Amino acid sequence: MIQFTVYGTYDYSCHIREDEISIDVERTSRYLTYRRMCRGESAERTIASEKGSIIINPVEPLNLPKKVTRYLEIHFNPIFVEPETTRQLYLTFPVEIGVFIRAKEDNDLLDVFSPVLPKYSLYGPPDYGRVTRWHESSIYPDVPKTDPLREGVLDLTLVNEGKTWIEVSRAVFVNAGMTIWYGDYVLMSAKMELYSNMVAETKILSTPGKNGMTRSIPAYSARKVSVVEVVPEKGVFLMEFGLGDKIADN
Repeated sequence: MIQFTVYGTYDYSCHIREDEISIDVERTSRYLTYRRMCRGESAERTIASEKGSIIINPVEPLNLPKKVTRYLEIHFNPIFVEPETTRQLYLTFPVEIGVFIRAKEDNDLLDVFSPVLPKYSLYGPPDYGRVTRWHESSIYPDVPKTDPLREGVLDLTLVNEGKTWIEVSRAVFVNAGMTIWYGDYVLMSAKMELYSNMVAETKILSTPGKNGMTRSIPAYSARKVSVVEVVPEKGVFLMEFGLGDKIADN
C-alpha cells in the first residue's frame, strides 16, 4: 500500500509518496532495504532487524551538508520594539526531514534529506564569527500557512526590558535543545531577550505543541558529541555581533 503522507510512524514495510519525495522499505531475504529519492538524489541503507518501526519527522535544519554548522539564522524586515514591553510574532524557518529506525525502545538516525537547498551565511566578523544556516522570513501576526515538508512556523517572543527602543531584523539559534512539533504544520517556539541594538540572548522553548501535535525526535540527539566540543547551555545562544545588518566592531 502506498501512503501519501510523510511524517509519522510506519511498519518496516512501507511505501511513501509525496510531491518529489519517495521512500520505500522492503524486506529482501533476511534484511531490510531502505530506499529514498528526493530532488533526484537517492539514498539506500541495509537494515538488519526483525521487529521495529520507521519514524519520519521534521528535524532541525542543520544537518545538510553534514557538520557545516550548529546555528540557524533567520533574517526578517526590521521591527522596532518599544521599551519595557513583550511582543509575540511568527516567522518561518526551514526544516529537514529525518528518518529514524526504532527497535527495542532505541532510536537511531537512518537518513536526513530535504526538498530545499540550504543557504549559509556568516554571523559576526570574518575571523571569528559563526557560520549559520540562513533563512529569510516575512513577519506574521498569526500562524502562516506553510508547506510542512519545507518550512516550519517559529513562535517568537521578543522581550525588551530596557529603557530604549531596540531594532531587530535577525535571530540566531543553536541546535542544542531545539524542540520541534508537527501536526497540520511544523512548530518551534523561542524567546529573544533584547539587551541593546547589538546584544540579545535567544532560547528555544520546550513549549508543548498545539492541537495535539507530536514532538519530533531531534537529529542532534542521535549524533555523537566529541568530548572536546563545548556545548552551550541547552537551547541558549548569546547574540553579541548585532541584531540587524550592522555587525559589532569587536
